[in-house]
Amino acid sequence: MTETTKDNIPTNIKLLILALGGFTCLIGFLVIIGWFFHLPVLIKISPAFNSLKFNTALGLFLGGFGIIFIHHQRIIVWASGILLMVLGTMTLWQYLMGSNIGIDQFFIRDYLTSTSQFPGRMAPQSALCFLLFGTGLLVDRLVKHQNIVMSWRCLCGAFLLVIGVTAIFGFFTHIPFAYTWGSYNALAVHSAIGFIFLGTAMMLTSLGNAYLSLAVMSLGGISLGLQVYYGLLQHEDTYIRSLIPWLMLSMIVLFTALIVVYLYTQIKRRIIIEKIVVSRTQEILELNMKLERLSTFDELTGLYNRRGFKFLVEQKMKEVKRSKESSALFLIDLDKMKNINDLYGHSAGDRALIDVAKLLNKSFRETDIIARWGGDEFVVLGLGASDNAIGLIKKRLETNLNNYNLSTINNFKLYMSIGEVIRNHDSQVSLEELIIEADKKMYQQKKTSRSQV
Repeated sequence: MTETTKDNIPTNIKLLILALGGFTCLIGFLVIIGWFFHLPVLIKISPAFNSLKFNTALGLFLGGFGIIFIHHQRIIVWASGILLMVLGTMTLWQYLMGSNIGIDQFFIRDYLTSTSQFPGRMAPQSALCFLLFGTGLLVDRLVKHQNIVMSWRCLCGAFLLVIGVTAIFGFFTHIPFAYTWGSYNALAVHSAIGFIFLGTAMMLTSLGNAYLSLAVMSLGGISLGLQVYYGLLQHEDTYIRSLIPWLMLSMIVLFTALIVVYLYTQIKRRIIIEKIVVSRTQEILELNMKLERLSTFDELTGLYNRRGFKFLVEQKMKEVKRSKESSALFLIDLDKMKNINDLYGHSAGDRALIDVAKLLNKSFRETDIIARWGGDEFVVLGLGASDNAIGLIKKRLETNLNNYNLSTINNFKLYMSIGEVIRNHDSQVSLEELIIEADKKMYQQKKTSRSQV
């Protein structure tokens, strides 16, 4: 079963986000190396494609770095987001104001397109993508509502994805408007790939907002389809225009497949979460049962402890009162327990207590409530016990005790003192008062006799 982390994103999705961020970092890093070491193959890939500007490569590296740590190092994520917003905002400002504030060639001179109207300047699409992506990294710092955070990241990711896919389509169908806005610098092919990676990764971080993600994907697909259709209609080549129906059908099939895959991922994720919830709920129930048993049962003997006995007796006494039956309380003390511990050790003392519990279970009825009162004292409540029944119970206990002492199971013998008291159904005597009275009778027996019962 796929593991799910504490932020409800499956582990395999997190690994995919890391991979997309890593590839984007690699693209940016290789292009930066290309600019420093004059390697056009890294900057342009092919003479037919546009060069990827140094600032764009830097933005891709920062974006990939930020998305890698989006679930871990918040400081790194926020720093990447701030730098991307600054880079994108300053570039857009230059385009809007028709000025040059020196950011384009601040790090390195554009020696490949020095005759361009805007040498070294990234495409406006790139600047807008970096601005939005930066806000996506910073949104959880600015907004505390998780749904708003996920929704904004989903929208930002969808925008980058549409920009990237549209540009890639334009490169391979020779439709310039898909990757160039007016007379401004054009988008590079590896920029488009980087934006596809970053947009996909950003959308994956918002998997918790399934309906919004699906809506954004639908709008993005429709937008992309309209752009492609318009671009093909304007194409000069009649052969390209004749391919419109087939290309549009292919896009519909591809988009449908993406939605199916997305819905499958959402359903699978929900099933995983439901299984985890069921598993955790079962664990909690089992733990509660264990805690309840520990709080009401004696761990050594398996009998009720004092707390469990009191709770159960209070309920049973109400039933006895309604049925107008009498009940008997027995207080049993294990004599010579100190001798057993001194002569044979405390493990033998524990065995003696366990054996007493077994003898009591064997001698009393299933309806009677047996408990370890504390130390070497035991207490039993016999429900609906008459004088005759009490005599039979004591006789049975004496017989079982004698048989135990005649056996060769242990080196020691067991001796008991018993005090019993009868409570009528209409008696107002409390359990504590019954215990005190039974204790007095047990102490009298202990003084007058050291016999076994």
